[in-house]
Amino acid sequence: MAEVLGIVLGVLGIVAAWYFAWRYYVSHKRDLDEQAREQARKLDEITLQVGRLTAYLGELPKSTGAVRTDYGAGMTAMEASRWDEAISHFEAAMKQAAGNQLVALLNLIGLCHTTPGRWQEALASYEESARLAERFGDKEGRANALRNIGAIHESMGEVDKALACEEEALMIHRAAGQKLGIASDLGSIGLIYETKGELDKAL
Repeated sequence: MAEVLGIVLGVLGIVAAWYFAWRYYVSHKRDLDEQAREQARKLDEITLQVGRLTAYLGELPKSTGAVRTDYGAGMTAMEASRWDEAISHFEAAMKQAAGNQLVALLNLIGLCHTTPGRWQEALASYEESARLAERFGDKEGRANALRNIGAIHESMGEVDKALACEEEALMIHRAAGQKLGIASDLGSIGLIYETKGELDKAL
């Protein structure tokens, strides 16, 4: 009888351990998801301050270890408008990052250069982001990078280059059936045509 009771208690102990492990996983995942939503919201606020730029986080909110630590520190610095400090953290994260994470980190570095008006540095970051996005098959990352490249070219008065970037981004979003992206691209293209004085094409 004592032996049976011991077996029963052992089984109950295993079940209890699995149950609490599962509860911890669910709770931890909920916290991570909430953190990701909050970071995306704050990044949207930053990009609203710098015009039509597009923020792209990719898989960064799901990152772990050193990538997660440096990415989080960079986001905190961005929120405080400490652009160079943010760049340092994002560059540190890139040393451990891979694939889609690199695409997103370069996009963030581009945003940090854009805000203080470092157009050439921003352009270089966005172009590298677009190149890596194509290499890794990250279509959304490439579309976002192209939109930001277009915004920089427009700011520099290079409206034809800006138009070419926006039109390529539109092609990507249309192929993916991404309605929000399509609407945003069409709005940007319309504004470029307005700048060019071709109002009939802006409609």
